[in-house]
Amino acid sequence: MSSENALTAEVQAEGLQFRPAAEGITVLDGKDYQVALTFIQAIKGWIKKVEGVCAEDIKTAYAQHKDLVAQQKGYTQRAKEALSILQQKTTMWMQQKRRKAAEEERKLREAAEEKGLDTSLVQKAAPPPKVDGVSYRKNYSFVVEDFAEVPDEYKLIDRSKVQGMVNSHKGQITIKGLKIFEDTPTQVVKT
Repeated sequence: MSSENALTAEVQAEGLQFRPAAEGITVLDGKDYQVALTFIQAIKGWIKKVEGVCAEDIKTAYAQHKDLVAQQKGYTQRAKEALSILQQKTTMWMQQKRRKAAEEERKLREAAEEKGLDTSLVQKAAPPPKVDGVSYRKNYSFVVEDFAEVPDEYKLIDRSKVQGMVNSHKGQITIKGLKIFEDTPTQVVKT
């Protein structure tokens, strides 16, 4: 049985009412607090019921998804390997062609300089041949030479590392430039 059939219109309608009801609850005293906690437990129970009803369909769909992805990979793996081989070969050819062209251009500039000629007249190397459906993309990269010189806007805090240290010290740690504080949200565990 699919989860859509098992989730009756009544159950679905009940789920749609939670948000407006939650927005209508005001917690001003102990009684209101108890009402809110009871409602939290009811919502959690409803969520658990829906998740239980849907679990089998999700499991089946996930298994089908994994099978289809594996099947697709089997079909395309060798073609992707062929693409990689050809991309490497064409990239190497282009790099060699550019190196040769740059070397020839350099020699022509030197010769022009020796003869006192205008080096701006030296012809640039011919661009790579145009092929329909093929484009060229320049990639750029970087290495850090001196971290202290890197502008602050490019430096990132490793949030998971900091959070791990704060948690492992139960908030009793000082880290220069950071404010450590306790954040305790209300959690209700169904008993």
